[in-house]
Amino acid sequence: MFDTSITHLIKSIADSQPARISLSTTAGVTFHLDCIYKEGIAPPRFFLVFPPKTLPKEIDLSQHCLVSIHNTDENAAPLSLNAKIEEVIGDRTLELTGKRNIDPTTLREFFRVTMYAPVTISSAPEAKENWSLKGETLDISGSGLLALFDEECQERQHIKITMELPSPQASVSCMGHVIYTRRVRKGRWQVALHFDEIGTKQRDMIISNCLYEQRRQLSMGLQPNI
Repeated sequence: MFDTSITHLIKSIADSQPARISLSTTAGVTFHLDCIYKEGIAPPRFFLVFPPKTLPKEIDLSQHCLVSIHNTDENAAPLSLNAKIEEVIGDRTLELTGKRNIDPTTLREFFRVTMYAPVTISSAPEAKENWSLKGETLDISGSGLLALFDEECQERQHIKITMELPSPQASVSCMGHVIYTRRVRKGRWQVALHFDEIGTKQRDMIISNCLYEQRRQLSMGLQPNI
């Protein structure tokens, strides 16, 4: 049995919206893939269409998967639901049945998007010693980011994070901590950061940028035809 409200929800989704799915293979590997939502003939069934050569082999059809679909309202959170894959159609399309709506506030980490933007990490305002590092983000989500810096970050806790987001343009600041650091080529450092203290408007601006960038990337590489 599926949630009786799910049919109404799926009927409300505009065709050709950007979406993202988390699915597993029979080998136990999980993939997070960008795609396009396409209306089905009989909701709560619907289709997801993928760019060429992105769907993994041996998808585990016994497992339910998480799907998030962009809302036509730019200020609203994505529509998020639990779904079952009914059929793999060719090498680019899945047919699914929506099973249950999911609270989108639990999915901030799900929409992690490759995005390059200036970022500065620095000491907290109350710190006795001041320091700062300038770098560039590699990917961003509503709960954290991965960035590249020329130096290793020596501090781990209570770090000020400031990003200059491109679309819509905004300067966003929050407090966070380092999850891990890793040295990469040419003596540079990858730093993963988690947002600890961030306002709702600041987080919403980050998510809006992630959704804009996702749509841009999909429009460049995918023609949603089935």
